[in-house]
Amino acid sequence: MKRKNGFGFEGVFIAFLAVLAVETAVMFFYNKIIFTVTAIVFILMAALFLFLYNGAKRYINARLIKGVEIMSQAQSSALDGLSAPVILVSWDNRVVWANKAFGASIQNRQDVLGRDVQTLIDRAAFEKLINGKTLDIAFNDKIFKVFLMPKKEIKVVYFIDQTALKKTAAEYKFSRPVAAILEIDALEEVLKDEKDSKKVQVRGAVQDIIEKWFHQANGIIHTLSHTRFLLLFEERYLTRFQEEKFTILETIRNYEIDGNKYLTVSIGVGHGCKNLSDCEQLARRALDMALSRGGDQAAVKSPNEDYKFYGGVKAVSEKGSRVRTRVTGKALKEIIESSSNVLLMGHRFSDLDSLGAAIGMAEIAERLGVTPKIVINGEQTMAKSLMNYLVDAGKRDLFVNEKKALELIDEDTLLIVLDTHRPSFLESEAVYKNVLKTVVIDHHRKATDYIDNALLFYNETTTSSTCEIVTELWQYMGVGNMDSVTAEALMSGIMLDTKNFVLGTGVRTYEAAAYLRKCLAQPVTVKKLFSDSMEVYKGKYEVISSAEHFGDYVIAVNLNNNQFTRIVSAQAADELLGVNDVKASFVMFANAGGINISARSYGEFNVQLIMEKLGGGGHKTMAACTLDTGDFEKAKVLLQNAVQEYIKDR
Repeated sequence: MKRKNGFGFEGVFIAFLAVLAVETAVMFFYNKIIFTVTAIVFILMAALFLFLYNGAKRYINARLIKGVEIMSQAQSSALDGLSAPVILVSWDNRVVWANKAFGASIQNRQDVLGRDVQTLIDRAAFEKLINGKTLDIAFNDKIFKVFLMPKKEIKVVYFIDQTALKKTAAEYKFSRPVAAILEIDALEEVLKDEKDSKKVQVRGAVQDIIEKWFHQANGIIHTLSHTRFLLLFEERYLTRFQEEKFTILETIRNYEIDGNKYLTVSIGVGHGCKNLSDCEQLARRALDMALSRGGDQAAVKSPNEDYKFYGGVKAVSEKGSRVRTRVTGKALKEIIESSSNVLLMGHRFSDLDSLGAAIGMAEIAERLGVTPKIVINGEQTMAKSLMNYLVDAGKRDLFVNEKKALELIDEDTLLIVLDTHRPSFLESEAVYKNVLKTVVIDHHRKATDYIDNALLFYNETTTSSTCEIVTELWQYMGVGNMDSVTAEALMSGIMLDTKNFVLGTGVRTYEAAAYLRKCLAQPVTVKKLFSDSMEVYKGKYEVISSAEHFGDYVIAVNLNNNQFTRIVSAQAADELLGVNDVKASFVMFANAGGINISARSYGEFNVQLIMEKLGGGGHKTMAACTLDTGDFEKAKVLLQNAVQEYIKDR
């Protein structure tokens, strides 16, 4: 610590006596009587100073003697000869002694003697020392580990210099190995119509951009394939990359190919492992996570921490190849045929996409000779129109509740989870926990709390809906053409998630719709499934009228609490996207002591990332979350903070 400047008690008092002496001398020439009085005052003040000064010296010396008396001569000599700084503190927390090392390393011994120890170590820290804790405290650009030992009437405080050790530990941490795998997303799809020379040119340009960015890390870059690179570097550079939010993501995103074509990259990073091999394995898992969340992002993972994500603002190009779909369909067919029965289940408050996909997979299982059942809560579903349509079509026996589903489970039961991949979002966690075989089919960006024990995990984020995935799988499972009712159920799910083929559609979306139309799906019948009651219409526009405009987004509140609350809120969020200059809409409503938020966008705002900040999830254009608070104003503040944080991170 730096020595404090100042005259101290002695300096101030001597200055005061000097002034008084001058005044006394002046009075000799001015007035003899006043001179006599001031002379007497001067003598008395000087005597008082000497008395107080000598008393203070005796007091300090008594403390020093007392401190030394408590220790033996051998102990005192030993402490004074220690290379580590030591001070003795009296019962009233005054410093009564300091060894030579303290004076050499921390502060002049004479400056601290008699002072309150809290001028050296703050009160809170000293209290912790008294309670037996050790602390790291900095003095003069050095770091000391400080601990206190009580000894009779005195406290002995030791300062152990940890500066070199701390620097070595920091260097060890910052030099730990990090492995990363970088992949250029859908490069073949983007360049499929280009000439070979153009493909070579683009690959070379992108690789050059990657190498220039990575040059700052002083690491090793190894080409695994023309789209994948292995990066090896030190922890210190990972910290820099994270602070900069992996600028390579934006650099590649801004690289334009002729014809308004753009590329993106995904990065998986593994660090904090015992060796490079473990880091590389963790990097592969992180890359899989980044790709399953839609690409254009970096996923960072260590053994003891959850995933950290950076980027994810641009949609990756749709994959034209159906090779993965064909392979998945074949594997799924074998799994179904080896099962005794099949349970199909979507997320809580099932919608047309989750229920439509379940109908499609149930029909496949039935044609493969395995009995299917759909686990659904008929009272809470948001797809009652479709459920009623299916009941009227003779499929009533297909639906079971949680209790009945649990009775059907045996060791060969297969559970197919549709339109979600998170255990906490399932219609019934109990059913999931009791089955031994699980398959997941979903189109949402992968969350960190995904179902990790699935025999088959098919998560295709470039598709519009789970119904689109099921429609594609159907064509590779050798079960013939579907009936019109099943085709209409699947069509309704696609129409819901694409907002009638407006959002998230690709070539494969229309191909799936064309196949369903070929199977006699009637557009008029599907459109009727979206019809609402008058109560829903009134409630929807009541919510819309409450909306507040905040720049690029709007927030509305649904204060009604009835059986239509959830569906009204979702539809109101959809309708609010029609307002000029609105890129995202959020509708809040009360539910089970908390507040739910339905979020929608046209894709320019990634509402899934916003909802994830609040503990929820979903898709880029359609997401939701549940907040623990029941206060709408507090919920609004939390939502606005999440939106602003998202905008800042873009």
